[in-house]
Amino acid sequence: MGNLLNLLFGDPTNPVSEIKTIFSQHDNPLAAAQDWAKKLLQDKDIDPMKSPLAAIKEVRTEEKAFNLKSATYLVEKLTK
Repeated sequence: MGNLLNLLFGDPTNPVSEIKTIFSQHDNPLAAAQDWAKKLLQDKDIDPMKSPLAAIKEVRTEEKAFNLKSATYLVEKLTK
């Protein structure tokens, strides 16, 4: 039922909170997440500006804890 509600009303999770949880062992979880994702995508030769969907997919493949909303948020931060 939860997935149906998410489809109807959107995912209520806060991507910043999710990222802070995933990278909680770091002093600055958001910066650590951005550094990790940037290095990951560079190593895989994926440009998040040119291929945002491929970047999101790779982030989620490499770190299973990311949901779609959090991975999208992280990749968008890399493109700004």
